[in-house]
Amino acid sequence: ILLVTAYLVSDRFLKSLLVVGIAAVYFVFGIIHHLEEKNFEAKVVWEYLAISLLSFVVLFSLLVGRI
Repeated sequence: ILLVTAYLVSDRFLKSLLVVGIAAVYFVFGIIHHLEEKNFEAKVVWEYLAISLLSFVVLFSLLVGRI
């Protein structure tokens, strides 16, 4: 739903906020999931951080970067 909203919104600042929100939600819920499953390790943080940053860059370039 957030991804569709980010695509449909025309304001670049709002799109930027939505893209940051998508990446942040993915990171936070991934960490929470591993904490609840009791298999949390430091490498999990790095993996979720890397995927979150990669998704941010891809979504930002696709949704906000275009005019």
